[in-house]
Amino acid sequence: MSKKKPTKIPKWLKQYRKKVKTALGLDAWEVNFTVDHLDPNDDAQVLGTCNANPGYLSAEVVFHLPHVLEPTVDAKVTVIHELLHVALARTKRVTQNWRDDGIKKPFDKIFSYHYEDAEEETIVRLSRALLPLIERMP
Repeated sequence: MSKKKPTKIPKWLKQYRKKVKTALGLDAWEVNFTVDHLDPNDDAQVLGTCNANPGYLSAEVVFHLPHVLEPTVDAKVTVIHELLHVALARTKRVTQNWRDDGIKKPFDKIFSYHYEDAEEETIVRLSRALLPLIERMP
């Protein structure tokens, strides 16, 4: 069984990560980016995923190829989008703990669905709104 070589992160993506982290006040966070091909079983509309641990100020973000090979508007918005998930990680953790400790079944699943839907909708809007501001940064 052969292992695929890890895909090299495009230079623009490394530079843009730094710029967006600074814009969002995430300089203290260790945010690792990787790029990989989308799993055929995954939703083709998912351009990136984020797994953040606010307790350790660390996050792993995976971007799906070929989406981030070039610094297109959509690729930049995706970077901002995923880093907004990092910025909101502590809020999400607090909300999950509150849900787990304070809400009885079956309302916990309803609460999770509505919170995650609202968070995603907000992040989508903010990503597009922040793009021109971040682009003007040196």
